[in-house]
Amino acid sequence: MPTAQRTFDVQAPAAMVWAFLSDLERLGPCLPGCTGVDLLSPTEADWRMETKIGFIRKRFVVRTRTTTLEAPAHAAWTGESDELIASGTIDVRPRAPDRTEVTYRGTVKGQGPARQLLNRYFKSRLDRDIDAFVANVRTALQPEAAPVSDP
Repeated sequence: MPTAQRTFDVQAPAAMVWAFLSDLERLGPCLPGCTGVDLLSPTEADWRMETKIGFIRKRFVVRTRTTTLEAPAHAAWTGESDELIASGTIDVRPRAPDRTEVTYRGTVKGQGPARQLLNRYFKSRLDRDIDAFVANVRTALQPEAAPVSDP
């Protein structure tokens, strides 16, 4: 099961970082390929995703749920669609009044008839996607940071 983890600093207060990262509606668009979010409740959302595998463009909806919310330091989520099962954790640690350390860990696994192909695809992209996620979070919380687009 492909997994990636990044620890990074954000030049923003921990309370602001926590409020942003613990909100599924604001977190979703930071993930490469997320084209929209339908918030179902404070702890459940549908993330509309789009990706390209070779010459095939695939669209799917990932039902996402917050599974752990230990404010203001730790959150965990899971997501599932017909094509994948995903999960992630976020840990927030203040380093200074306006600097916060974030550790994000994400896992994704293909499911269904194309699971082997999807697992190879996820493995090849996960590190790049996590790096783009980090850049997108920084951009959202530090307007001077440049966003990373999904190639």
